[in-house]
Amino acid sequence: MNNYPLSYYAYLSLLALVDAGVEVDELNRGLVDYYNDQYDVALAAFDRFIAANPENDGTAHYFRAQTLRALQRYQEAIDEYDLFISKYADHVNWVDAWQDKAFLQWSAMDDYARAAQTLLDFVTQSPDSPFRRSC
Repeated sequence: MNNYPLSYYAYLSLLALVDAGVEVDELNRGLVDYYNDQYDVALAAFDRFIAANPENDGTAHYFRAQTLRALQRYQEAIDEYDLFISKYADHVNWVDAWQDKAFLQWSAMDDYARAAQTLLDFVTQSPDSPFRRSC
């Protein structure tokens, strides 16, 4: 379950562990639930992880934003992307968060100006980024 969170078998393993009363890491639980489209319980797991680990590497915040987006709670997702972007610039998903935020603003919220501004802000904050071309 911890090594292959995208797998449906990881989800089945998670269910078996929870049913057996085994303590499961909340971040891994959230990831397995997220990747198996169990967004409500994924969000709860990410929230528990963040509450118990206020100092963390940001992974829970990024996937919390992704989960909120999947739940169509768009403004909350954008707020979470903003938190992630502001606190975790060294995270592997940092550039993805900028792109995800802009795409959400454009595609789900029909706010083209804000989406464009998000990408301009990325370029301003990361002028030397090799990922500028992808925006």
